[in-house]
Amino acid sequence: MKKCFFVITTFISAILLSSLIACNPDDDNITPEPIPTIDTTTVIIDTATTVVIDTTLQHTDTLSNQDTVKHVIIQRVANLTYHKVVPADSLAKYSTQVSVRKLEDDFKWLADNGYTAILPRELLTIDTIKPKTVIITFDDGYYDNYYYMYPLLEKYGLKAEINVIVNWITEERKNGWLTWNECREMSQSGRVEIGSHTFNLHNPTNGGSYILGGVNGVGREVDESDTDYIERITADLQKSKDVIKERVGIEPVSFAYPYGEGNGFINSYISDLFAITFFTNNGKFNPKGDLHLLPRNSVTMKTSLKNILK
Repeated sequence: MKKCFFVITTFISAILLSSLIACNPDDDNITPEPIPTIDTTTVIIDTATTVVIDTTLQHTDTLSNQDTVKHVIIQRVANLTYHKVVPADSLAKYSTQVSVRKLEDDFKWLADNGYTAILPRELLTIDTIKPKTVIITFDDGYYDNYYYMYPLLEKYGLKAEINVIVNWITEERKNGWLTWNECREMSQSGRVEIGSHTFNLHNPTNGGSYILGGVNGVGREVDESDTDYIERITADLQKSKDVIKERVGIEPVSFAYPYGEGNGFINSYISDLFAITFFTNNGKFNPKGDLHLLPRNSVTMKTSLKNILK
């Protein structure tokens, strides 16, 4: 809707003539509306921090129109993503592994530098994001997350989400994965949120490893129809939600894409199932914007948090 302005011309004879200058309705076929009492303009400045400028036109009986500018800072949030924690530096043989020393160094650095970690579900209700806010996520659901990471959260006053491959979590310990009892304990502490990493779409036939040139995670099978594809993916993800709610007591609101792979077709169906979804591209996000396909920054043994969060 284009704005219409009043131009007031004052003549020496003290006769006041008001004329209305109207927008041409042929431009967009919308009838112009009278100028509102409050007109809000949003200006986005592309920096590490998004600045929203609220320009309010104030009309009074004794004062001519005056522009008052209010600056509201929207803090952009970074997601720090980890996977497996190993007991020594020398055992961190893959980019998805960090040592407990490295993890503690990272957590201590966050605490010492005034960072606050929030859980993903807090994005749905929080009114104001404090400066230096991060989200910490761990993928897959390894037992070492409970053994090493969980005590460090308490030590440094932080929070984290664990996105579990639901079918790999059992009541009794199996192959180095978390148990449901450990998931419940961490969730009830308020320091850990349990999210979905699919029920069983994390390449189970390949031991969870990435298949180069193949179908990975929520990818589409060769010659799979639209109907079959949608049903296969949504049924798995819905089951992951149902089982987590049953076993942990809280329905998950977030989903982390396996291997960071998705596509425009299936993404919309996944977004209907989860209020928050995470991809793997680096960067920060606006917590007051769309909460789907949010970036995450993978942390390795060589990663400097200072470089990510600068």
